[in-house]
Amino acid sequence: MKTLAAILFTFFSLTCFSQDTEVRSEELNKLVWNKINERLVTLGKKTIQVYDQSEMKDFGIRVCERLVPEGAPFYHSNNDSISKYSGGECIYTYTLNSTGDNRYIGYLKSGELDQIAQNIVDGWVGSDSHRRAISQDWYDSTTVSVIIIYNEKRGYFKMAASWHEKDSIWGSVN
Repeated sequence: MKTLAAILFTFFSLTCFSQDTEVRSEELNKLVWNKINERLVTLGKKTIQVYDQSEMKDFGIRVCERLVPEGAPFYHSNNDSISKYSGGECIYTYTLNSTGDNRYIGYLKSGELDQIAQNIVDGWVGSDSHRRAISQDWYDSTTVSVIIIYNEKRGYFKMAASWHEKDSIWGSVN
């Protein structure tokens, strides 16, 4: 009887803690990218013409994969790994633990990705070096990558976003 009780307790304990859910959304990535372009227009600058989906995009995804796990350290990439094609990197993470209503999980579940995209851009604009980076209008190509992990039962939400720019000068250096 004790064994059965222990098994049932373990089973119910495990089902009370839901699994983390990972979200990767190209729609969200492009929303962030478009918001950066909208910001450039408000600054009277030219927009970035190319949303990169090549090797630079793959690198941005790897950066987010490194940043998004719970408790992951926050640091920029080693310049050697991006200097081949990028002169700039902006990264951003945001974590919310809420015992009540977690608005970001609500945004995801209702498809309100615009709120999440705005949070990312506001985060970059709130940092002097990142604001300067995303406010330049000499880039030919940039990309955005975002990965979100959330756990509705725990009220846990974490997102990691990266922005990388590709200068035309780097295209000739391989």
